[in-house]
Amino acid sequence: MPRRKLLFLSTDLAGNQNIESFLLKKGLEALFLTTLPDLKKELVISTYSLVFLDIDAISVGNREIKELKTSFPETFFFCMSKDPFHPEIKEAISNYIFACMAKPLDLDELTFWIESIESVNGATVASSQNAH
Repeated sequence: MPRRKLLFLSTDLAGNQNIESFLLKKGLEALFLTTLPDLKKELVISTYSLVFLDIDAISVGNREIKELKTSFPETFFFCMSKDPFHPEIKEAISNYIFACMAKPLDLDELTFWIESIESVNGATVASSQNAH
């Protein structure tokens, strides 16, 4: 059985290493990308149930988030941020983002969301096999 994978769009190397270490202990694999074009390419290649967008580090607007969600409707998109308010992406948060998480990520909260999505998707967080 392939390892389950989560997808993160973030440039926070220290935070990424902490998350990756935690997920590996849980038997999960995380892929960390640093650009929106790379994220889009990866989502075309592989199916992910959970994608985490670090909106402090990566500039994404309402339009980009809407495009992601409409292109990949089976994917649950999460935001991560140190700031509690993001009026510039209010529409996206209201309509396309499943949940917003405070940074640094609370690993218990991360576990909760992973397990919740697993239960909805039949105990498989993501398929790392090619979609072709």
